Amino acid sequence: MLPDVSNEVVYDKATVDELLLREKDGRPLLRRLFEIYLEETPRLLEELEAAVAAKNEEEVYDVVHQMKGSAAALGARKLFRLTEVALSLCKDGEILKVDDLVERIEDESDAYIRDVSQILNQA
Repeated sequence: MLPDVSNEVVYDKATVDELLLREKDGRPLLRRLFEIYLEETPRLLEELEAAVAAKNEEEVYDVVHQMKGSAAALGARKLFRLTEVALSLCKDGEILKVDDLVERIEDESDAYIRDVSQILNQA
């Protein structure tokens, strides 16, 4: 089963603050990485949903692994924790037993997008 992450913060403030301070091409690195995240995430969620529907554990693993990397880089704590456990479940051959995998990952991604959008709108 996926963990209860309700007590975790949506994002790691230290990571987000650091990415706000670092600049690339005169813009906060957080904004650039966030834009990439916004472009890539819908595709990854579609791929994840298709892989789960097809019961393709290898593809589920590949997509979740990509999402875990993005979550780590952007400080998305809840999403990182979910994807970390999901990868372990993939390795154990248990991932397809998680009925709400796509929904949980999508919900945490949406929460991260909401919170970081607010931060970037204030920056």
